[in-house]
Amino acid sequence: MEVYLLSTLLTAFVFAELEVIKDACTICNCSMPTVVNCSYRGLKHIPKHISKETTVLNLSSNSIKSIDNGKIKKLNNLIILDLYNNSLRLQNISDYTFNGLSKLKVLNISLNEQFPLTNETTPLMLFDNLQSLEVLKMYGTTGTYKDKEGYPDEQLGKLGSLKELWIDGRPNLKFGPGFRNISTLKVLRLAGDYIEPPWRSPEYCMTNINSGMFDNLISLTHLYVRKCNVEKVEEDAFKELQNLQYLDISVNRQLTLAGVSIALSSLQNKIDTLVLNEIEIAKPQKNIVILTTRMAQSLSHVPLRELHLDNNRIELIELNVFQTLPKTLQVVSLKENKFYQGYYIFMSRYMENLTHLDLSYQFFTKEWTILHRADKTDTIEANRCSLKNEEMEFTNMQHISEINVPRNGSNCSSKNAPSTQRLENNVDINRFEIIEEESYNVDILQHKIKNVARSNLNLDEILDYAVSFTCPYIGKDNYIPPGTIISYLPPKLEDLDLSVSNLASPIFEMVLNKNNSLKKLNVSQSLLYCWQGPVAGLEKLQILDLSENYCYNVSRNFFKFAVNLVELYLNDNMLGSSFAYNDSCEILKPLTSLTLINIAYNRIHQIPKNFLLYQRHLVKLFAYGNVIEEFEIKLGHMTKLRYLDMHLNYISSLSETTRCELESIAASIENPSKNNSLKVNLNRNRIHCYCYNIDFLNWILEHSDKNNGLDIEISECIHQKNLSRVYIESLYHLENIVNELKKECQSYVGVMVGLAIALVLIINVILGIIVHKHRWKIQYWYYVVFCNYNFRINFRRTNYEEIGDTYKYDVFVASAPEDDADRMRRNHNDKDFVMDKLRPVLKASNLVAFVQVYHIQGNGNLIQIIGRAIHSSRVVLFVFSKDWCNDVGMRTAVHMWQCDVLNRHCKTSILGIELDEMTGKDAEMIQDLHCSKIMDYPNKPENRDEEIFWKECTSQIRRLCNKSNGAV
Repeated sequence: MEVYLLSTLLTAFVFAELEVIKDACTICNCSMPTVVNCSYRGLKHIPKHISKETTVLNLSSNSIKSIDNGKIKKLNNLIILDLYNNSLRLQNISDYTFNGLSKLKVLNISLNEQFPLTNETTPLMLFDNLQSLEVLKMYGTTGTYKDKEGYPDEQLGKLGSLKELWIDGRPNLKFGPGFRNISTLKVLRLAGDYIEPPWRSPEYCMTNINSGMFDNLISLTHLYVRKCNVEKVEEDAFKELQNLQYLDISVNRQLTLAGVSIALSSLQNKIDTLVLNEIEIAKPQKNIVILTTRMAQSLSHVPLRELHLDNNRIELIELNVFQTLPKTLQVVSLKENKFYQGYYIFMSRYMENLTHLDLSYQFFTKEWTILHRADKTDTIEANRCSLKNEEMEFTNMQHISEINVPRNGSNCSSKNAPSTQRLENNVDINRFEIIEEESYNVDILQHKIKNVARSNLNLDEILDYAVSFTCPYIGKDNYIPPGTIISYLPPKLEDLDLSVSNLASPIFEMVLNKNNSLKKLNVSQSLLYCWQGPVAGLEKLQILDLSENYCYNVSRNFFKFAVNLVELYLNDNMLGSSFAYNDSCEILKPLTSLTLINIAYNRIHQIPKNFLLYQRHLVKLFAYGNVIEEFEIKLGHMTKLRYLDMHLNYISSLSETTRCELESIAASIENPSKNNSLKVNLNRNRIHCYCYNIDFLNWILEHSDKNNGLDIEISECIHQKNLSRVYIESLYHLENIVNELKKECQSYVGVMVGLAIALVLIINVILGIIVHKHRWKIQYWYYVVFCNYNFRINFRRTNYEEIGDTYKYDVFVASAPEDDADRMRRNHNDKDFVMDKLRPVLKASNLVAFVQVYHIQGNGNLIQIIGRAIHSSRVVLFVFSKDWCNDVGMRTAVHMWQCDVLNRHCKTSILGIELDEMTGKDAEMIQDLHCSKIMDYPNKPENRDEEIFWKECTSQIRRLCNKSNGAV
């Protein structure tokens, strides 16, 4: 039996295995007809039965040790074979490994570290049959320890169609003569930046660029030597690369700009793009990095179009660099450097053909000295006479580099002074100080940039000038004075990126030379937290990005310069308050050509109706991520509007006016379709699925068809049943919600009337309970406080504090009237305790007393009289006798004291005298009063006992009176 079970299991296992390998698609992903993706499957062998029609076979990231030619030789349609990151071993590879793959164009055998491909280890005929191969990636295979074995140039030289080669950088090796046979090879990448994990790149790419290294790569147009630990580039390294157009030797952190500039002079005149990113970062403690004229001279002979110098810690640029660089430069990227503000920014105008300049991710110093304003007359006169050429056109300001401040002791003659009425963009430029060119000294600036003179600008002048501006002036170090000439932009510059930089300043008045071509300006994430303006000289600007600047204020005149602006990005600021008080639509009034505006995430709670009154050409409006509850903006005039994004707000409904305007825009769309309609995004709003909002919900249903010209999207709504959030899965789901809502709302009129009546009754009952519960407090406040308002001329309270000697009585005595039975029980004979004993003692002790049984006569308002008396007494003395809690006067006094004590600082100014032994309710009510002391009057008093009692009684009263005075 056991043998039978074992054989059955083995048979099942074999058939299961056969079933698995019957078709490779049972293991791999074959979702596309001719693509087999077997990556990350943990395979140790190439699967069998791969379709002959397969054109792409991805076997990357497995554990395959060998390539079985029997499994792949029949794939004669295969174009791409990816064996990246496997365990291929050299001993398992033969001359015939790739036989049959005559159509293969892309082969990736990278990151197979046990598969070294050198001139000694590579099978001689390994690539003989790959005559169609165009791209070969074989990096991460040959470690740098194979430094004595050359590149397999003889084997690779047989790849007659090879266009692109990714290979390891071997120490100081040359590409042998076999590479001359590959006349089609255009791209060579020493791919140290693709080694995984990155810290292993020195194991596979470590080399210097020596003379003659690339001499046999005569057809090469693109050369990448990235992250190959290059420390030296010899002078003639690129001399033989006659066709080289693109050179990238980035991420070689030991190289330095000075080191590479030695070899740049060997570049030939076909070079188009030079990328030198991150080659200065390895020595952060060294002297600051300066882009020198010598470096620029090494490139002056080539027709360079693009130059990338990102992340090189460059802090300064010598003055003549811009004049020396190739005039053909169109794109310059200087991202992630550390530029100081220097006079060199004025010299960028010499880059006559520059169209794109990227200065993002900078951390500028806060030294703006070179941009300060001159208000003093003598300084202005000195600047006027600094012109070297009398015929220079000062109005156009095209030769600012030739303007110099006179030396000390020199005088200016009147005949050399230019006209005093020169204007630039309607701004009097004679107000502005001209910077002394010769004062720019790299050696001084690199160490003492913050010590540049501010002789004509002091804090008092700044504060005087700042009176009429809304943006704050936070001190000299961070001050960009109004009326500043910022820079002369290169004349053809169209795209300037200053994003993610530490500008950290308001935008005050700025003047730029109007002879510029700037169309796109990005200053996002630069901490420009207040926009005052005006700005002159950017009239050609079409795209402006001011997003993520934490700006809280924008003046009404700020955008006057941007008359041709097409796209404006103001998202992720704090402009909600500025927009809310702009009902006159002055902020955006000049932007009549605007087609896109983004005001998302600005803490906007209300957009004025006329905010976009002049934006007739608007196509897209983004206002998501705010706190807008009512969207009442005028839209009818925006006949070109196609996208309105209001998601992630607090909108519950749209008014009938807004709906009509949206319908009017949709009706004006010719041939509406899915791609030509007005889309309104109201997702993630608090749309109310309430009875009152049924009309709006029906309107959404009617306009959820893109073919009708208006497409409204909502993703959720708040249901009126339990105020729960209902997620709307489809249009059908929304329709069901609306139908259910209609049924519920039909009987709501009677229900609502009944609920209203019930609510009134409930409120009356609750009010009755509250009034009954707090009746004593209500009566106390009415009779004692409100009715006594005009009476208390000499009595004032502030924050429940008594001020001055405001009490009329020292003590209020509350007691129940005594009858003959009470006096006989206490052996008081015919004397009344309060009138015949207590009152005389108080009078003899010079204590002014209000005695309840004496001063209250007749049928007066007991609450008013007792409340006022307690309110005007320092101490309250209760005389407790048997059944005292049944006396109306005593109960009134208790309640009035409990109300008055809440407003006293001295909460313990109450005493008690017990004439009888207290039990039951009498004792419970005494405990509720929290008397500071309760004294027992002796039942059979002798002269000595009574004398002691009265002495203690008056002493306690005086003590509490003094305590009340202290609280006052």
